[in-house]
Amino acid sequence: MLKFILSFLLITNICLAQDVKYVEKDQVVPYTGYLFTPKKELEVRLKYIEFQTLEQKLALQQDIMNIMEARLKNHTDYISSLEKSRNNSSWKETGYFLLGALLTGYIAANVSR
Repeated sequence: MLKFILSFLLITNICLAQDVKYVEKDQVVPYTGYLFTPKKELEVRLKYIEFQTLEQKLALQQDIMNIMEARLKNHTDYISSLEKSRNNSSWKETGYFLLGALLTGYIAANVSR
């Protein structure tokens, strides 16, 4: 029974809630607050929609910037790792070349005999 009463009160409050109430000229209003003309209301609503759109665009741009910064960091890390491996591999390449040249010379000398 308590659940029924609570759900009934919740549903009636939601149904009776009004965001905008139009008032005619010289009508007494039982609340305080701001009263807009329909034209001004449309203007404010459009500005609010534009603001939300700009917020979403800003969030998207920040995501893009974060992705680009991560890509740049990965790229610089990759370049630095290539430079380190290049310095180490140049000595290896030189050593392998000399070993190959010596082996080829030894084989050529023994074939001619």
